[in-house]
Amino acid sequence: MTETLERTVAKLAPPKLGARAVVGMDNFSCGYLVWWSIRSNVYDRPLLKTGALEEKLPGVLDDSLIGEDAVIAWSKATNLRDRGVVALEDDRDCTARFTTKDVKQKGNKEGSRILVRERVNNAHKVVSFEQMGVLSFDGAFRFYPDPDYQKYKDEVDIIVASMNNNYVNRIDQIDDDRIRHALLRWTEARNSIAVRKSGGVYYLPHYEGLGDEVIRIANWIKRYAIGDFTSVEIYESPGTNIDSLVSSATQELAEDAKVLESKIAELIAAYKDDMAAYAAGKMDVKIMTQKVGSYGYTIAMYQTSLNKLKEKVDAAEGSLGRTLGSLVGQLNIMVEKATHVKNRATSDLVKYREDLGTTKAAKQAAAKAAAPVKKSGKVKRQDV
Repeated sequence: MTETLERTVAKLAPPKLGARAVVGMDNFSCGYLVWWSIRSNVYDRPLLKTGALEEKLPGVLDDSLIGEDAVIAWSKATNLRDRGVVALEDDRDCTARFTTKDVKQKGNKEGSRILVRERVNNAHKVVSFEQMGVLSFDGAFRFYPDPDYQKYKDEVDIIVASMNNNYVNRIDQIDDDRIRHALLRWTEARNSIAVRKSGGVYYLPHYEGLGDEVIRIANWIKRYAIGDFTSVEIYESPGTNIDSLVSSATQELAEDAKVLESKIAELIAAYKDDMAAYAAGKMDVKIMTQKVGSYGYTIAMYQTSLNKLKEKVDAAEGSLGRTLGSLVGQLNIMVEKATHVKNRATSDLVKYREDLGTTKAAKQAAAKAAAPVKKSGKVKRQDV
């Protein structure tokens, strides 16, 4: 296929993830460099979510714009800790305070707390307390007053209102860290590669619609004065050179591969040591079964990371039109090793579970055999 024909085919076919796009006769779009700066602040989450919908932000970014989990938010908002909130004093010898204590409430799986008013003497000992009511969460903030609440209504109302405001703020506000996390999730979903050692600049391989995405994100960030978002489209043409970008991307991916390779090697070494210890009778079968299960779970996580890394390499090579060193071959070897370990762990786990069952049955049989025989206590009748 000639170069001209190859470009014609590329024009007719829609660009795919990781496939460079033809721009003009001699220019290729290789993707984007993006970086951002988010101002340290707390933002109104519903407002940002509305803007995300209007700007049609990518789903992975929109879904990451979440406040604190409601149950955790309620737990933090209603926890007055041991020191509590100082109340009006009863007398010179005691100090009064409001605090909360955990309780179990039937039918409420999320949690309940009682709000109490304690009197503490000069020796820091609680001499009396009165229950103001029950704080509960069933998907919403609840407070159920008790009879003693009426005596201190004004104070209690202020405390409960403050708790409720704290709870609402936690679920309806989002801080700068969560916004950065949302942006990082978006870049990761686009097979991003960090191309600056200090971090903060990401190369996104070309795919159809990426240009629209970066524009919409930049507009959204500017609209709410969240910070700054910058994107630069990368082209390769007779007058440009992308060797520096290729080198940076290769180095970053190679470092990620090296970290994974080291982790897999450590796991294999530990696995072999444990197998030797078990064969020598130095490890209990129950512990060995637990360890093999853990190795299987961990290597499965490494396999997921390897697949993602391979996806990044494929996308980058397709967009940049270059081979990134020997990364593909290196990753294929690592995948083979990880697959071997996973298969071995799966078969070993079956074996050790069988050994565990045999050992357990043998112990039960031995315990039954060693148990003293109970006498009935009945006297046999003897024929005279």
